[in-house]
Amino acid sequence: MLNFRVFPENEINLTITIVFLLSFIVQLFYWLFFYLKFVITRANKELKTNYPPVSVIITARNEAINLQNFLPSILNQDYPEFQVVVVNHASTDDTEFVLKRFEQEYKNLYVTHIPYSQASWHSKKLALLIGIKAARHNVLLFTDADCRPLSNQWIKLMIRNFDEKTRIVLGYGGYAKSRGLLDKWLRTDTAFIAMQYFGFALQGLPYMGVGRNIAWDKEFFLKKDAFKNHYYEQSGSDDLFVNHFGTKQNTKVEFDKKSFTISVPPHSWKEWFVMKKRHFGSAKFYKFKYKFLLSLEPLSRILLILSAIVLFLLTNFNLLVIFIFFIREILAWLLYGLAAAKLNESNTWWFFPVYDFVQPFLNALIYIAKKNKQKWI
Repeated sequence: MLNFRVFPENEINLTITIVFLLSFIVQLFYWLFFYLKFVITRANKELKTNYPPVSVIITARNEAINLQNFLPSILNQDYPEFQVVVVNHASTDDTEFVLKRFEQEYKNLYVTHIPYSQASWHSKKLALLIGIKAARHNVLLFTDADCRPLSNQWIKLMIRNFDEKTRIVLGYGGYAKSRGLLDKWLRTDTAFIAMQYFGFALQGLPYMGVGRNIAWDKEFFLKKDAFKNHYYEQSGSDDLFVNHFGTKQNTKVEFDKKSFTISVPPHSWKEWFVMKKRHFGSAKFYKFKYKFLLSLEPLSRILLILSAIVLFLLTNFNLLVIFIFFIREILAWLLYGLAAAKLNESNTWWFFPVYDFVQPFLNALIYIAKKNKQKWI
């Protein structure tokens, strides 16, 4: 029989109810404080008249095909003065020959090479450091070899955020649309994470960015010796710099749709799993406050789901439990849908309830599995 009793009759049910209500409150905090902030913040429309010179840095390992397809979209950006630095990181395919052809055609392309024999133990950070030191200009913009900007205004839109205080600019890097469950999962996951790190940054707590689309000040980076404490860690070249040195005052976000980059997605669940484990590998270097905040959200979601199921079964299908649970679900679905629309991922909206339910459990399993170290690929 259905009932509306607020307080269960025994101590066990009361304890579970308290867990349920506390988890619900925590979830409301994240959605209304962090994620809503991104949803209601409008993209900047202002353009500058004067732009600083920029060095775009790309590291590439065995990326001949991707460079052939995507590098022209970067070299042909509409920007007053910029160079593109490509670090050929010990490639064994035709990357070197592709880059030589582009060097003959584009005067703003600079290529440097790490021989294969020297790279067997190095992480991506070596290639990035070589690219950073080779850059002629102080403002650096980063992307990957398998990425393309959505427009020829990409550099302008990212760099317009720099001023006398700004040292870091966070952008959005999505994945090319395809078909199947992996596509929906990957793009929903990418949009959710972006909503999270944009929302945190807008509330003055920048904790990560993505190497597919991020800019920072070279002098600031070198002064902080930003890779010093995690140079040999295979991941974290982008998020740890933001995590350790990003502040409310020196970090801005850019989410005009013309500033986005699009990457080639993983081709299989195995590739995605390896990529995800590598990303989780840098979490141990996060500041404590970010470890706490980023752990509390999925933990509260797990507790909310499990306690709701238990209460629903043990309290004669309490309609109040159903009502409270669905308030959170509808709020999350609505705000994610609005955020996804801002990130060009509107068609993941229908899939979000599945992702929302499964993601904290799956991420917990991946985090446990990350103990097996992965090399940068």
